[in-house]
Amino acid sequence: MSLATIGFFGCAGLVVVTTLRSGVDAFSPGRVFLFVWCMALGLTDLKYSALQTEWTVESWIKVVLGPLSLLTGVFIVNVLHLNSPVLTLPQVRARWRDTKVDTKRLYIAVCSVFAFYAIGYLAIFLYKGFIPLFLEHGGSFRSEFQMFGLGMSIQSMPIVVFFTTAYVLLEKGHKLRRLAAIGMSTIAVVTFLFLLQRFQVILVGVMCLTLLYYTTRHVRLSTVLVALSFATLFFYWVSGLRGGQLFMHFLYVESKMRFPAAYAFFTEPYMYLVMNIENLARSVEMVDRHTYGLYTFDFLGALTGLKHWTREYFGLNDTPYLVSAYNTYTAFWTYYRDFGVFGITVIPLALGVGAGTVYHGMRKNPTLPRITAYAIVLFVLLISFFNSPTSFLWFMWIMVVMYVILRVTVVTDQGPGTAEDLSYVD
Repeated sequence: MSLATIGFFGCAGLVVVTTLRSGVDAFSPGRVFLFVWCMALGLTDLKYSALQTEWTVESWIKVVLGPLSLLTGVFIVNVLHLNSPVLTLPQVRARWRDTKVDTKRLYIAVCSVFAFYAIGYLAIFLYKGFIPLFLEHGGSFRSEFQMFGLGMSIQSMPIVVFFTTAYVLLEKGHKLRRLAAIGMSTIAVVTFLFLLQRFQVILVGVMCLTLLYYTTRHVRLSTVLVALSFATLFFYWVSGLRGGQLFMHFLYVESKMRFPAAYAFFTEPYMYLVMNIENLARSVEMVDRHTYGLYTFDFLGALTGLKHWTREYFGLNDTPYLVSAYNTYTAFWTYYRDFGVFGITVIPLALGVGAGTVYHGMRKNPTLPRITAYAIVLFVLLISFFNSPTSFLWFMWIMVVMYVILRVTVVTDQGPGTAEDLSYVD
């Protein structure tokens, strides 16, 4: 184990230890992002796969430059708000209900989005003629369960589940409506699991967990561990559907793992965690031209229909310089490929400033829209070691629909629950 590995794991452990102090917000952006990246870099530096290589100084600099820039952005906002009072966590959980929400409209919104999801799901099924779960090796077909235009309908599952959670928290009467909303949410989750897609499941899990953390007292370390256990079992279930033990052994051999075959089941989670950064470290040295926004703003190309045309016209390969079959590079690859060193310095810095600003706004005036915004920010930070969701059309679709629903259902975004005349609490 190298000094770098010890340093990264030590830093992650320090984040956990300091989080155990009373009054500390475990979900603050700096803590979450620093922990995730220290763990990811520490695991990557273990080099348990022969596909991994020792990095050059240039690769190390470019790999850590993006995360350091983002943390710098968060730090700048923290310094600017150093003497600005914020609500304590108990105050946040007590005062978020000051948000004036029309629960009847919120219920109608949940029903409308669920209807759109169900109609789109059925239409795509009739068009494609299959559901991935019920196919042999269905994991290979999960990305094909799409249909231009209606594809956004099945991406609406997180919207249904998140606003169902908010509705149940806000609405204490109308038991039949609450049960109906829970029923629709359950159907949406179960049918979405049939598609063997995982990104949206992680999104809704992070968002609901964040909402519950800042609105109730039910989310503790034990709750998070249970949620992580279920998430781990879900990933293994999806992986098992790809081929079971035979597939795991094949993956172990193909990945050239350096630990005994008895632990082959660790291959996929380890490789999914580390090959993103490994691909980034290899690719930043090999880029000979930049794409100036084609990937950072990929959602615009998908929306206008120009995405595939521009790829063919410029002869672009979406996944160049791969070390193996693992084809993700972390969020910072997108910015580096488009804009070089400028991209992995300025864009993450702006993202860090944005994340810190949203967080402090939520801690000063905890309304449903602000908690929702921060839940989305937290997902982006958590998944940054894997990919950049902000470039995806489906992610932009979810944000736009959520914004519209909040604009329609929230009567006012101002309430008495501000942080004025309160002492600062870390």
